[in-house]
Amino acid sequence: MIEYPSLEFSMGLMTTDLMQPNRGFETHPHSNMEIVTYVVDGELTHKDSMGISENLGRGSIQFMTTGTEVRHSEYNDDDETPLRFIQMWITPRKQGLKPNYCSYRCGRCSEAKDKWVQMVSSMESEADAKARVNQDVNIYVTELSEAGKKLDLDFGPDRQVYMMVIERSVTVDLEGASAAKLNQQDGAEIVSKSARTEKLGFSAVEGPAHVLVVEMALA
Repeated sequence: MIEYPSLEFSMGLMTTDLMQPNRGFETHPHSNMEIVTYVVDGELTHKDSMGISENLGRGSIQFMTTGTEVRHSEYNDDDETPLRFIQMWITPRKQGLKPNYCSYRCGRCSEAKDKWVQMVSSMESEADAKARVNQDVNIYVTELSEAGKKLDLDFGPDRQVYMMVIERSVTVDLEGASAAKLNQQDGAEIVSKSARTEKLGFSAVEGPAHVLVVEMALA
């Protein structure tokens, strides 16, 4: 198991993990945490105390409200292919919630080609998200198809954005600031204290690029 540098944010933590073939985590407990997992490569085998057992491939997302407690295992059952996934641990609005689980299988997620797919929103949101968490958080993903492709993302006043480049590299630009290049596994944070909506631009640099963005209220 290889764990890359993690990205801490005000409501939780984002990690990238590489799990070798026929390796994994035995059954273990979690409580009072919203856990979101995004599969980058390989196949994740999940089993839990709610009776759920499934395999999730590239582009799939999995969500758990661990609440009062969930016990689960995570494995890479493949004999040859490593499993790479991003996991986000988000502090819920309140503790002692009823455990919950959902997932969305996306294949190579062609629907994310050159546009944002909203993978996660809050329970109260009317957004067309794949999963909903007990916190004011939005999570987006895109796969830019070639060098030069650009995609913008708006975020409002008193919000913060955390981004991670999953594959290849991108430049990120924000009005009034110098553009920054982020390579694979790089992460960055932007905090808005402006009274207006701001626009973030993401441009693929050397070829196709894969980006994940977490947007949330200021803590």
